[in-house]
Amino acid sequence: DVEDFLYRLEEYVAFRNASFRVTGRLLQVTTLQMTPESTAAAGSSPELSVTVGLNAYLWGGTTQTAAAGGAQ
Repeated sequence: DVEDFLYRLEEYVAFRNASFRVTGRLLQVTTLQMTPESTAAAGSSPELSVTVGLNAYLWGGTTQTAAAGGAQ
């Protein structure tokens, strides 16, 4: 399930014909930690705790700059 989740994150962005195709946010995985849970019941599959750290960026295709003082 973790591998599938990370694959789907990667599919949000594609680079084709010298340009980006973005179907969601640009996501950068910064940390990935997987730890087995010690509370699994006897005879059951062990659980896995997964922590993912991400940076998320919005892609607008153009650069926009906010005005420093706002409108007056």
